[in-house]
Amino acid sequence: MKRISLGVHDFVDLILRKGDLDNRIFNTLSMEEGTRLHKWYQDKQGPDYLSEVYLSHDFTYGDFLLEMDGRADGVIVHSNDNVTIDEIKTTNTEIEDFYNAQKEWHLGQAQVYAYMYLKDHGLSAIKVQLTYISQLDTTKLKQYIFIYQAEELETIINSYLERYVSYQRILSEMKEGRQTSIKNLAFPFATLRAGQQEMMDFAKETIKTSQIGICEAKTGIGKTVSALFPYIKALQEENLEKIFYLTSKNSIKQIVFETLTRLNQSGGRLKAVFMTSKDRICLNSPKRHCNPDECIYAKNYYDKANAVIMEALREKDLFQEVDILRLAEENQICPFELQLDMLNYVDIIVGDYNYLFDPKARLIRFFETYAPNPYLLLIDEAHNLPDRVRDMFSSEIDTLEIQKVLSSLKKEKGKGLKPLKEDLAVLLSFFQQQKFTSSSSSYSQVQEEASVPDNLIDILQGFIGHGRKYMKGRKSINDEFLSFYYLAQQFVSLPPDDKRFAYYFTYSPDQKTCFKFSLSCLDPRFLIKAGYQAFRAGLCFSATLSPKDYFVDLLGGNKDSLTLYLPSPFDPAKCLVMVDPFISTKFRDRDNSLGKIIDVILAVVNGKIGNYFIFFPSFEYMMKFRTFFEGMEQFNCYFQSSSMEEGERNAFLSHFQRAPKKTNLGFIVLGGIFAEGIDLADDRLIGAIIVSIGLPKLNYISDRIQTYFGEDNPDLGYSYAYIYPGINRVFQAAGRVIRGENDQGVILYIDTRYDYSVYRTNLNANYVSYKKFGTPDFIADAVKKFWEKKK
Repeated sequence: MKRISLGVHDFVDLILRKGDLDNRIFNTLSMEEGTRLHKWYQDKQGPDYLSEVYLSHDFTYGDFLLEMDGRADGVIVHSNDNVTIDEIKTTNTEIEDFYNAQKEWHLGQAQVYAYMYLKDHGLSAIKVQLTYISQLDTTKLKQYIFIYQAEELETIINSYLERYVSYQRILSEMKEGRQTSIKNLAFPFATLRAGQQEMMDFAKETIKTSQIGICEAKTGIGKTVSALFPYIKALQEENLEKIFYLTSKNSIKQIVFETLTRLNQSGGRLKAVFMTSKDRICLNSPKRHCNPDECIYAKNYYDKANAVIMEALREKDLFQEVDILRLAEENQICPFELQLDMLNYVDIIVGDYNYLFDPKARLIRFFETYAPNPYLLLIDEAHNLPDRVRDMFSSEIDTLEIQKVLSSLKKEKGKGLKPLKEDLAVLLSFFQQQKFTSSSSSYSQVQEEASVPDNLIDILQGFIGHGRKYMKGRKSINDEFLSFYYLAQQFVSLPPDDKRFAYYFTYSPDQKTCFKFSLSCLDPRFLIKAGYQAFRAGLCFSATLSPKDYFVDLLGGNKDSLTLYLPSPFDPAKCLVMVDPFISTKFRDRDNSLGKIIDVILAVVNGKIGNYFIFFPSFEYMMKFRTFFEGMEQFNCYFQSSSMEEGERNAFLSHFQRAPKKTNLGFIVLGGIFAEGIDLADDRLIGAIIVSIGLPKLNYISDRIQTYFGEDNPDLGYSYAYIYPGINRVFQAAGRVIRGENDQGVILYIDTRYDYSVYRTNLNANYVSYKKFGTPDFIADAVKKFWEKKK
């Protein structure tokens, strides 16, 4: 027998749900309101009404055993042989319309619960009651009653089982094929690189001990396959369901795709979906208007989805954006929801961190409560995770956005507009009434608060409630309103009073006008650890997790965590690492040291014609060098701008090609789009010059992070807020040079503070050796000798 454990919801949703996608009716707030009204209604019932009754039953159909359970909203016991199963539904649309559209789905759920109860209690007949409550007016309540004899209900349930098992047969065959293929799957490369066996053994240890491991594996080890292969083997050996491979870079997703393609070519039968964001993959214009009145791809989605998915899984294994879009256009079906529903049936899910951690984007079907599941977690480029999670749990309400929404709504006509405009006017008034008193920080425009003001939350919740009514029945929805509506939803969902967050108003320079309230996460550790709970085991890995203790802590680890640090597999003689600790790049010294920095830059780039990146801590500082270098005819100079679209980024990188006839200099900001995740192999990049220690700019939030982490140790606070993020930035930048075994190049760090112990310690941890020089002549000589040896 093939045994499947599942909930009643899962069973019914697969075979009975029909109709359209409509985020005006089905959304987070309507679900929350539905939960509230469920309890409100249940609490009003008499003593014969039993709420949230747990029911279970083992269904046998053919060679399948379905162990099904769930909680019936209500069981009304009139007498021992007179029982009604109550299924409660709430809606923000007209009850009659909602009932007619969703009757089969809702009734099916109640029928399954009724059958469970009937079989458990030996009844010959049972009643089903569908109770509908309006979310817009709770006095509007309607009930539909159905009576079933045992034989009739059994026939209905058997028809459902037949439909469900027909899907499961297909999926069972796929899983059996997967398990057999994994058992016989060999490592897809003929030889192992240095460090790969150690990393694979480490990954196995995380599974054996059910822990989250933290691994620094330098570029060139082959991190992707070393992480994936042992976890794929564990799917079969440990009978686990899925691997979630999360990364912040599209380039990494492509590497994962190539790795899985190679594994499948070696005999694997692995299925994977590569997630694409809703804004990017949406075929509708305007985007985010997910309802049948404004989007043809939302219409009849649930009527089509199952057939499209099953056919696609028969034909293909790996689904990238282009594959999902092709299916969506061929079948006129929403691509974003399609890829979400396909996740239920694949072995590996590849996507951004936000699909696990972000409350706005988390995959609720897998991570609603972070309950433990037979899943494995891989987090690539893990050094980015703490800051990304901070951003996910931060938000702000800005008066400029409020005014923009109010202005756009004034141009509209129709029901529901008046209370919305009133809410926005009250919100503006709230900010206008704020008076600057004092600031406990050195930032004169910032006024700290202990929590989110209660009246701000009240106003936003009123706006959200009125927003739901405004959207009801409208064929088109104002874009500015929709953006602010989602922002308000996010804001009120975040902790309003938590010492791990900062709460503050921002005022105009003269302190007379308050124009923003912000809520910012200071400590992401508890949020990261919460996400880990959903997994049997996991592995966080990156080429740069320095400083070590800092990243172990921020990634939710401790002194007992499993850790592994693998050195570069490449010959250290292929890279000349230099430090000039005699030039100050401190803010007060920058104008005076400009000429000295130019001299040492020239000492490096004049050593060999080629491509070089020069990294600076800010755009302003970088531009101080522009006039000088653009005036030098022997160089082609390219400067990163503060906002570059994808096409502009690609054009920038296209200047750095193999075997250039003239030296190309790229002027880049540390921590930006070109400072990590860029692979310019062979001689597309032969040098990196890092000007400064990469400290983030002084800012209010970093100061609050300093205070938070420095409560017991002030030095640690400053390190967490400024020094350690800077160290990681400079090592990320330097890591652009050596990307493969054939690469060779030079790296120069410039700043007096590289002689401080914290920087020396981390330099020694990252390099076998490095040279310290104090004049352009010594640097030029070292560079010359290095390149002469490489001829």
